[in-house]
Amino acid sequence: MKTLIIHNTLWAHYKSVLFEEIAKQYPPEGEFHVLQIAKSEVSRKGMEGEGKTYTYPYTLLFDGFIEEVPKWKELQRVFQFILQYKPDIINVTGYSSSFSTLPTIFFARLLGIKVVMSNESTQKDKTRSWLKESIKKWAVQACKGFVVFGKTSEDYVLDLGAKPEQILVHKGAVVDNKVLSSVYHKAKETTLYPEITTQKNFIYVGRMAEEKNVELLIKCFQKLNKQEWGLILVGKGPKDQEIDQLIAKSPDRIYKYPPVHWMEVPKFFSRSSCFVLPSTSEPWGLVVNEAMVCGLPVIVTDVCGCSTDLVNGNGVVIPSNSASALISALKKIISTPDLTEMENKSLEIIKDFSVQEVAKRYIQGIQSL
Repeated sequence: MKTLIIHNTLWAHYKSVLFEEIAKQYPPEGEFHVLQIAKSEVSRKGMEGEGKTYTYPYTLLFDGFIEEVPKWKELQRVFQFILQYKPDIINVTGYSSSFSTLPTIFFARLLGIKVVMSNESTQKDKTRSWLKESIKKWAVQACKGFVVFGKTSEDYVLDLGAKPEQILVHKGAVVDNKVLSSVYHKAKETTLYPEITTQKNFIYVGRMAEEKNVELLIKCFQKLNKQEWGLILVGKGPKDQEIDQLIAKSPDRIYKYPPVHWMEVPKFFSRSSCFVLPSTSEPWGLVVNEAMVCGLPVIVTDVCGCSTDLVNGNGVVIPSNSASALISALKKIISTPDLTEMENKSLEIIKDFSVQEVAKRYIQGIQSL
């Protein structure tokens, strides 16, 4: 059995960790390969250092940014590789992660190759149009199986026409759990960032963008006036100026930092007591996985794709864009004298999303086709 995953960019660390684990567990009588269309995307320029090596079998079509690849050339090279490799199964990532995705599904059907689709999208994360949904329904009907991040992305493909028995992997959202946990526990042995004077802290890590709703988090925190609690913000984005101005009005116990490499994030978690994701649009929210790997309780909005799968006794799910609900959630965490039970619950829940477990379920799903 030859399985070919077609992925948009080589630099996608958490995907590469999963690909490496699949390759490690893949049956020796079979063959597993990843076709990477381009090296990276423009928005990630400079985020990955030179010399990064990958241990899974892959082919890179274009050594540059995917946005700069001519569409006709991408399609030509992908089709040529499929004809040369002759896979039994092709796994496409999403509906439109690259220009060639939908044509590849059609091409595979003509060749009699089974298609599996990985889906991260949910019904809530974007405004849907009739035309796009019609195209997606065709794509879903052309596929034999699906790999989904969690319940919300599963519900979406079912709404588009997939059958429940076609869901090969129900929980597929992964992070590099081993490395994150190791960095976190090492950081806990010392006190990093001495400028953070509060012992208990809420934390947000991510882009400072409109849909992340960080301004609401800041406003709600500023109303609490709890001297023993602080707020850590890590990231940058188009809303930086407005956020800096808002912080300046009442900067006490708010600590803002520029974005850091993903391996540095657990160091900030080591100074934190609860992670908050106040987004108004969020297909999943892998940063919640990261926080839970480090044992943090979480507060997320109900539009976050992860809310159904990852929050159960380890935090609070609140309505999106509700200041009163966010304040209540913050107060609930503050008023909990011992967060150990929530912390342990986070660690328990996230075990089911470990790279090792997801890779095992992926191979079992592929073998069932």
